[in-house]
Amino acid sequence: MTVGNYSIHSDVIREDLELSVGSSSIDWELIDGATIVIAGATGMIASFLIDTLLYAKYTGRINDVNIVAICRDELKARARFGPNFNLKEMQFIFRDITDSLIDLNASDYIIHAASHVGPMYYKTNPIGILDANIIGTKNMLELAKKSEAKSFLYISSCEVYGIIPPDVDSVRESDFCHSPLMSERSCYGDGKRAGEAMCYSYFVQHGIPVRSARFSQTYGPFMDLNSGIASADFISSVLRRENITVRSRGFFRTFCYVSDAVTGILAILLRGKSGEAYNIGNAHQVYDILEIARIIAALFPEKGVQVISEGTPEQVASRVVPDTSKLESLGWLPKIAVDSGFRRSIEFFEKFAKDSQCPA
Repeated sequence: MTVGNYSIHSDVIREDLELSVGSSSIDWELIDGATIVIAGATGMIASFLIDTLLYAKYTGRINDVNIVAICRDELKARARFGPNFNLKEMQFIFRDITDSLIDLNASDYIIHAASHVGPMYYKTNPIGILDANIIGTKNMLELAKKSEAKSFLYISSCEVYGIIPPDVDSVRESDFCHSPLMSERSCYGDGKRAGEAMCYSYFVQHGIPVRSARFSQTYGPFMDLNSGIASADFISSVLRRENITVRSRGFFRTFCYVSDAVTGILAILLRGKSGEAYNIGNAHQVYDILEIARIIAALFPEKGVQVISEGTPEQVASRVVPDTSKLESLGWLPKIAVDSGFRRSIEFFEKFAKDSQCPA
């Protein structure tokens, strides 16, 4: 289906875009006619953000927008965006963000979302994760300095909080806990900490209007099913009609659908305070890993997927729950519950599994 020259992947995506574009937390007049640089453009969050901007333009919410999409893989970008790859509003820059970006034209808004996330990448490319969040962040900030950008947004993570004590109900942006340096996950959590420190340093020294968005678990269409993230593995199991094995209850986490995540990004970018961080997560959707596995399996009973728990019954999950009241004060509220969000995600992947271009 199309809206003008803009092509929409499926009914699921169209409905998600309607929710995003219609959010009252987005000041579209500030985006109208702007040039926006987005790094990590083929990732789930960044690519849905691009779709949201394009949909806003082609449905008349804004008159124009210029998107500079930075990513490394042209084939992946063409597969992700399909016919929209050639839209006049899109300019692709195929480059690793650890290379200088200073030659790019000035822009109004800059969003740095380029970094792998997930246990598979913590094992196979920890140095690449650190480079993207340290060297890449510096390069993006240098572009913001050159551009005199109106706003710079760094996509961070609740991993910056470290290991949260079991007696802590939720974490605010001012909270920090112990974070072990010598662990498999440290490349991501400490990489994000370093990226935030870089952003704040450019705010103090150069006056760059930086903000950080600290994400909890985010999911939806186009998520990386090979990342090793538990919810992605569960979706893959349902798609293959395989039983789900859960070896521990894991953590209590918030689960935020991608359309809600993107409206949060735009609220922070346009309404957030410079030099501040904001948690993003659906505080009304808090589950441990075993509960999420059971919810996902129960969505499609006809597939016969069973959840096998190998943890002990008395096992208690730790909590990693962000306090989102600071973001909510900007007018943002999440709309999608986990049962609806995971159903939409699986229906999306099922539709494209019939096609060799399945974006898994």
